[in-house]
Amino acid sequence: MRLLFTYIIMICYVSNCFGQKNTAFVNANILIEGKFVKKDVYAINGMFSFNRPETLDSIIDLKGQYIIPPFADAHTHNLDREWQMSFLPQNYLNEGTFYVLNLTSKLDGVKLLRPVFEKDSTIDVAFSHQGLTSTLGHPFMAYEPFKMGLDVKVWDDKEEEIRKSRLDENNSYIFLDTKRDVEKKLPGFFAENPDVVKVFLIDSEYYTENYHNKKMGDNGLSLPILKETIKRAKAHNLDVFAHIETAYDFLKAIEAGVNYFAHMPGYGWDGDIQSKKRYEISDEVMDLAIKRDVGIIPTLGQAFNYPLKDSIQKEKFIKNFLIRFKNKGGRILIGSDAFNKTLSGEIQHFIDLNIFTPNELLKIFCHDTPKAIFPNRKIGKIEEFYEANFLVLKENPLEDINAIKGITMKVKKGYIMN
Repeated sequence: MRLLFTYIIMICYVSNCFGQKNTAFVNANILIEGKFVKKDVYAINGMFSFNRPETLDSIIDLKGQYIIPPFADAHTHNLDREWQMSFLPQNYLNEGTFYVLNLTSKLDGVKLLRPVFEKDSTIDVAFSHQGLTSTLGHPFMAYEPFKMGLDVKVWDDKEEEIRKSRLDENNSYIFLDTKRDVEKKLPGFFAENPDVVKVFLIDSEYYTENYHNKKMGDNGLSLPILKETIKRAKAHNLDVFAHIETAYDFLKAIEAGVNYFAHMPGYGWDGDIQSKKRYEISDEVMDLAIKRDVGIIPTLGQAFNYPLKDSIQKEKFIKNFLIRFKNKGGRILIGSDAFNKTLSGEIQHFIDLNIFTPNELLKIFCHDTPKAIFPNRKIGKIEEFYEANFLVLKENPLEDINAIKGITMKVKKGYIMN
């Protein structure tokens, strides 16, 4: 609690500087519609304008530097733990990430920390609250043993003890096995006002077999419960993000009405050619995804960090899927899914994949992902009446995308962030 108190004092001090103010940023190259335009821009009461106001509080000469919108991370499990507050928010700001989505949150942590992130002087965070799954399904093993205070080394010896434990139930995960579970538990879930909904669908073609096996974390929702959950989420005007594994999961989630995929299908495939068909997406299914306007977060870092039998086949698989999806007009977002880390590693994976132009990468990092996290806000563009949030770069990222690492200034609501 002392760490949280210190952080609140710090951002409250910074917040005192966030009054209403008119600032001119002159001699800038501004990213507009995929190209840089040399012009001045004004932050008027925290919003962009290209019209000079009658009075200015300050003028900042950017000397030909380049302005782009900030980055966003659409898949984390960060910032719902008090001990992260001493370093993670600042680390996100340092790399230019202003918007973060936590997909499966510890509810007690969200209640404690959400008010902190509602201030203009720090990053903006949205939370899904608990993950929705079946009994003992993923993400049970990502939370329960840690809540029990168990070191990973003793998990095998403590398997039965873990299986029976429910210390983090309804805080980090909610089990939904039956229609009665849905009717009993989801009203309370929605009453806590999550920003989005996170569901788990894992090898759903074999849901019944997985439900009755002894392996914890090896299952997700059944298809009927998935459909009912999505129906109720839509009634609350909430987008649904789905963890999926296989091509079958991908298709069934699209048919059920999922809005976003927290991973690309096959992100966990090990590259073994014998099992490749389970993860390959046909043109017909991909066209359906495009028609439904679903967004996909590839989580490349996770995909490449899995134990691999054939890394070359895995890279070909990832590139093939993303190129096809991109060329068909699909929405690709960026999210790291890297616990206790920020977005920079995932940005590098996108760059290293070498299948996106600099313009395409900037659209993913700076526009499409922020809008997916906060769809009702005017962010992701340097445009009249949009929030005056931006990064200043020394070099032109359209000439070398690595220029996004050379941030010389970060501005939120018209104020320079330290």
